[in-house]
Amino acid sequence: MSDIPEENSEGDEQSSTTLTLNLRGTPVLDRMADWGEPSVLTLRKLTRRPPVSTASSVRIGKNPAVPAAAADLHGPHSAPLVCRQVCVLTLSTS
Repeated sequence: MSDIPEENSEGDEQSSTTLTLNLRGTPVLDRMADWGEPSVLTLRKLTRRPPVSTASSVRIGKNPAVPAAAADLHGPHSAPLVCRQVCVLTLSTS
């Protein structure tokens, strides 16, 4: 039995990242939201210590191009967005 993780199409909470736009709750996220720029968080950071949002709703999506396009079009005026990006880990034991 090996301690090396097997390939996982769902990723895990540390290697899976989220692309966020206008999500607030920490000094860094607040600054990025003020600028209307996307931020990258690990899924672990987002789920274990979630930022406190002042928005009435946060939109969730799968396509990382959406927060990037919303930043280009609407900047700091966009609704808060969160998009999960999955990083698939493949290790060889040979």
